[in-house]
Amino acid sequence: MRKLGVISLIIHAFLSGVVFGQFYEESRMSGVGTPYFTVEVFRTIAEDYKNGKVFIYSQIVRDDLTFVKDDTTNRYHARFEWEVSVMDDDEEKRLGTKNIARDIYASSYDETNDREEKIFLNTDFEIPSGDYIIFLEMRDLNTKKKFTREVETEMFDVENEVINMSDILFVDEIKPDSGDIKKRYRPRVQNNFSRESPMVYIYTEVYSEEVPATLSLHYQLQNKEEDVELDTVVVAQASQRLTSFIMQIDKRKLARSFYRVYAQLKRGSDHVERSRPLTFYWVSLPETHEDLSSAIRQMRYILDSDSLDYYEEDATREEQQKFFTKFWKSRDPNPDTDSNELMEEYFSRVNFANREFSSYSDDGWLSDRGRILIKFGYPDDVERHPFEMNSVPYVIWRYFGLRKVFVFADRSGFGDYRLLPAYQGEEYR
Repeated sequence: MRKLGVISLIIHAFLSGVVFGQFYEESRMSGVGTPYFTVEVFRTIAEDYKNGKVFIYSQIVRDDLTFVKDDTTNRYHARFEWEVSVMDDDEEKRLGTKNIARDIYASSYDETNDREEKIFLNTDFEIPSGDYIIFLEMRDLNTKKKFTREVETEMFDVENEVINMSDILFVDEIKPDSGDIKKRYRPRVQNNFSRESPMVYIYTEVYSEEVPATLSLHYQLQNKEEDVELDTVVVAQASQRLTSFIMQIDKRKLARSFYRVYAQLKRGSDHVERSRPLTFYWVSLPETHEDLSSAIRQMRYILDSDSLDYYEEDATREEQQKFFTKFWKSRDPNPDTDSNELMEEYFSRVNFANREFSSYSDDGWLSDRGRILIKFGYPDDVERHPFEMNSVPYVIWRYFGLRKVFVFADRSGFGDYRLLPAYQGEEYR
């Protein structure tokens, strides 16, 4: 492995408002019996400084694998194979294929349905500049089912540049380790940020043909309106041709739900820029009037209609803030802690519904499934019937503790699952 010079940049973005971000990554393809997996592609400069290098990261949750119980050991065993191929954009030339086989064990049935622990996979290829297609396939060796993905990517020019820069990569917390930096973090596969750590870590690699060199790395964080909310320039002395930069942002201080991160490398008149979106979801007092009105509107399932109409449409921003704060403070199950667990749970359900159940016409929280999930929580059991003979696709949600059953059917064929009339009484009994 190459050795990288390391410059750690601890940047605390002091922005207006203290807001915690939470972003879920669940997909409609997950949990339906196929080995669904997510993918992240990271482009950088190869060790020979003449080619590009593409890292492919992937992860899968245990629940998307099929486990078979071994009566001899009383353990559960899943087997899968991950295959990655890189082709040119005409699909005429294969640059390489790599396979990773993995055995996963679980000591209990509940562990086999775990959706929190992610199984992480990674591989890499050295490629010249040009356009490519990355083919990926996950094969469950117990069921023989497979799930495939295809990612188009362009490898930027490496050999003819005096300075260059990798993609922006979001990573987990950097571990204190004196070894190779690439062993000290784990990439975040897609932009899902949980409460485990309050920080966002941004990783980039920069190249300079001449060393030693003075490099200027300019970071900006822009919101949807393209207003700059974080702007900092770091000047560093690079003693090696390839240097690693790590920037840390306190995400609790980010007031918006969407940003774009820009990183620009400059040396003299030469410059190169990369960018990437950064997405959050607040579960505290929203900072902007637009977000606060949206949050109050999303409380329609727990507010009386008069309060909702007034605070959504007629109240001033100050009145909205006081109402929002008082409402959730009076319902805080544990006032001695900094967080309000009930409020966080409510808006996490709203966020999940928006991610999972949104259609072309409505946000997910307004859908039948979104409404039921927000009111009653995540079902204890989900039974899916996507390809039944002589029947439209339908899904059954069971809440054992509440003794409730809901059946949603997709009569349109476009994924718009509606609660069947025969089960509408379940919501109110």
